[in-house]
Amino acid sequence: MEYQALYRRWRPLTFDDIVGQRHVAQTIKNEVSSNNVGHAFLFCGSRGTGKTSTARILSRAINCTNNKDGNPCNECESCKGIFDDVQSVNGYLNFFISKGSLVKDLEAIFTNENYGSSDKGKGKTIVIDYSSPNVAKPFHIGHLRSTGIGQSIKNLHKFCGYECIGVNHLGDWGTQFGK
Repeated sequence: MEYQALYRRWRPLTFDDIVGQRHVAQTIKNEVSSNNVGHAFLFCGSRGTGKTSTARILSRAINCTNNKDGNPCNECESCKGIFDDVQSVNGYLNFFISKGSLVKDLEAIFTNENYGSSDKGKGKTIVIDYSSPNVAKPFHIGHLRSTGIGQSIKNLHKFCGYECIGVNHLGDWGTQFGK
């Protein structure tokens, strides 16, 4: 069995579950149920008094779609959230993404071939001069790199709705032959 800290295992999930801060929990619960939530909250106190637990419940209660008398339902999409867990280890935060949320988001990306596209460039034409290697010099990987980057930029602009004209000068002999 994997070790789990007590504060994670026994963290309250609703305002009714909070112990020792009944007046605070009831006040915040009343604000959420009356849909009159303040613009900022300051949770202060010594260690172990429930500041983080109360803040987590508050964030779920505000975003919950099936709010039950000021308490989050803990069943809807916004209550479950995209993270299973957040851990602080040696000064770093580790976010663990919930598999259900990740699968749902990836399905949306892969099933919609126009995911991320826009009409930002609709009716606009751009010209991209994306490669002009000097063929008088030995051909090397740098010629392919600049062509690949230019083609990628052209594809991204085309995906955003621009009419793209790609100009690729493969016969550029440089200035030594043009004078």
